[in-house]
Amino acid sequence: MEKIKEWGFSLKKSVEKSTDKTLDRELDKKIYIPELVSRFLKSRGFLNIDDQIKFLNPFLKDITDPFKLKDMHEAVDRLSVAFSNNERIGLYCDYDLDGSSSLAILKEGLSELGFNIATLYQPRRLSEGYGFHKEALDKFKNQGLKLIVTADVGITACETVDYANKIGIDVIITDHHLPNESLPKAKAVVNPNRKDCTANLGHLCGAGVAFYLVYALAKTFKKKSPLPKNFSLEKLLDFLAIGTITDMVPLVKENRVLVRKGLSQFTKTLKPGLRALKNKEGLMGKSITSTDIGFKVAPKLNSLSRLDTDLRPTDILIEKSKDRATQLVDEAYVVNTKRKEALDEAIDLALNAEQPDCFSFFVSEEVHPGVMGLVATRLVDKYKTPSFVGSRLENGQIVGSARLPKHSNLSLKDIMKECPSLLQYGGHAQAAGFELDEEKIDLFRGELQSYLMAKHILKEEDSFSCQEFDCEVVISELNRSFIPWLNQLEPFGMGFEAPKFKISKLKIKSAKLLKDVHYKLTLFHDSDKDLTVEALWFFPPEEHQVLKLLEGDVYKDKFLNFYVTPQINFFRNNESLQLLINEIEVF
Repeated sequence: MEKIKEWGFSLKKSVEKSTDKTLDRELDKKIYIPELVSRFLKSRGFLNIDDQIKFLNPFLKDITDPFKLKDMHEAVDRLSVAFSNNERIGLYCDYDLDGSSSLAILKEGLSELGFNIATLYQPRRLSEGYGFHKEALDKFKNQGLKLIVTADVGITACETVDYANKIGIDVIITDHHLPNESLPKAKAVVNPNRKDCTANLGHLCGAGVAFYLVYALAKTFKKKSPLPKNFSLEKLLDFLAIGTITDMVPLVKENRVLVRKGLSQFTKTLKPGLRALKNKEGLMGKSITSTDIGFKVAPKLNSLSRLDTDLRPTDILIEKSKDRATQLVDEAYVVNTKRKEALDEAIDLALNAEQPDCFSFFVSEEVHPGVMGLVATRLVDKYKTPSFVGSRLENGQIVGSARLPKHSNLSLKDIMKECPSLLQYGGHAQAAGFELDEEKIDLFRGELQSYLMAKHILKEEDSFSCQEFDCEVVISELNRSFIPWLNQLEPFGMGFEAPKFKISKLKIKSAKLLKDVHYKLTLFHDSDKDLTVEALWFFPPEEHQVLKLLEGDVYKDKFLNFYVTPQINFFRNNESLQLLINEIEVF
């Protein structure tokens, strides 16, 4: 096998031997891919065997050269000067998990290369807000720093960079957000989404761009002398996986390769903070998936910045002491419990409020600003319409979050651009934030209604066809031998969602109500009544006709079509395949 010295590890086969023959791109031999896996990949556009093999077994050496990024040479040159002069460097990153992951990548990567990292800075979500703030520069200046590197922030901070130049601080910006017409006058602006960057890396998140900076430095330093023995780019990839998965960027191209390797690194990580999180979540000994990060690890870390605590996610990510890491994770779980309590209270209030027909709208001083986005998401899940949730502050202003249904063809930025009542807004097409004065709440609500009614907005349930699926399967294909291949298809997320299969003409053998809300169903096909499969149905729609069959206990003779997503269930160190129900059709 070829060894890529820059990365510090050897490339290995990705699928261990099981009942199927192992994939191996290095050897020109017959390769067996299960028919179900091949059928699924064809539905996603990988039509021939070579494309499927390359997709299933990606190589890190195939990713784009970091120096393709505009201004990367300038960034490396300035950092090389700092290295030679042993300059003390400040790192400034956003407060979300992408920013925290970026900060961990830069801190660990640059330190291991021998840089003198003096100060880490993240603004507070609630008291300072998003952005590269001038006030922080004064703190850097007082510490005698002459070089700041940002990550996941700074692309629109022209005034802040001008101020940095004025007081004698050089700034290297690394970011991925969309720039304005004018770029900050920094020493380097590394952003794949700037108009003059031809690297074709616009899918990277902030952590991805930060990682590419460390990669570029490693390539440069390697040409001059051997890299430090403790340096490894591979060991930074678990941080990158957290940032990329939680920032909802497309899991395609470089992101797929890097996150895939990052999940593998997370599985075997020796980092005390990540191991403490895994232990707390019962993930030790398990192959970590994107679902584990998105639904188990990330919410606990996110709660720290959402509630604006002194403990930051980065503190856990980079902690070196096992005992201290365990203590920090325990503290994070206490904070997360408070977050869940605040969230549950806010959701109850929002769900009990009267809502307009074509969108959801709720503003209250009882909604903690740190959970607004989560409340908005829950309203979207229930009403299948655009959702706007605000928190009333003591100064009379409203800060809010907005979300769109998954299948909406709208853009929140376009919607809010048509609302002159707003003080400011920003974000992405599917998720955004806004601010307005309290006396303009009714005006804002009216502007939203006028715009959305004019667009003839349909509810997601009206526009979404339950016929949307990747391919049809039979239950005999969904067995334990599919588990390693489902792992091999990881990571799943934005741009490459988990498989959606259709299973036709099944019957329900038994049904169990869970927590008075969800259902656990045992399914079978008439052709083989002994072959069954279990499926979970979370938050079934209140008016769904299958619920009426279940509540009336008259389901056993009904043929049903199920649209499901397979998932690996890890319990007591055992893996099993379970199905999550997306939709059920009644004949």
